[in-house]
Amino acid sequence: MDGDKKAVRVFELLAYLASSARGLLEEPREYGPLRCLDAMRRLIDMVLETRLIEDEEVTKYLEELRSRLSRGIILLMYSAEEFRKFIINVNVELSEKTTRVLERYYNK
Repeated sequence: MDGDKKAVRVFELLAYLASSARGLLEEPREYGPLRCLDAMRRLIDMVLETRLIEDEEVTKYLEELRSRLSRGIILLMYSAEEFRKFIINVNVELSEKTTRVLERYYNK
C-alpha cells in the first residue's frame, strides 16, 4: 500500500475517533465502550491493510482478535451484561498477549 493510501487510513481513523468523542457528549453511556472496541477493530484493519506488522504470529492474533471484536460489539444489542463480560475478557487476554509480545521483542 502506498503512502497516500496509508495517510487516508490514518485520517479515517482519526476522523472516526474525533466524531466518536463528539457523539459521546450526548450518546448513552454504553456507547463509549462500544466505540472503543470499534476503534480497536478499525486500528487492526489499518495495521493489516498497511502491513505495518510483519510478524506472522502477531498478524494471525490480530486477525482473530478483529473477528472476536466484530462479534463482541453485537453483544450490546442483546445483553449489556454479556457485553461487559466480553470487554473484561478482551482486557485480560490482551494484557497477557501484550506481555508476551513485549517480552519477546525486548529480550532479543
